[in-house]
Amino acid sequence: MSPELGGPRDWDKELANIDKLIAATPAAKASPAGGAPPPPAARSGGGGSSSLPVAG
Repeated sequence: MSPELGGPRDWDKELANIDKLIAATPAAKASPAGGAPPPPAARSGGGGSSSLPVAG
């Protein structure tokens, strides 16, 4: 954490690099992450729909 090693960080540069990484990431990578929640939601939704008539 010595200042002479890296000096103050240029956060604008850091954020620009992060933006570049995000832009370079294929959309397919985000799709599995977005696709993972629906199966559990579908399972709980199926359980919820079957429990609704039972509750009703």
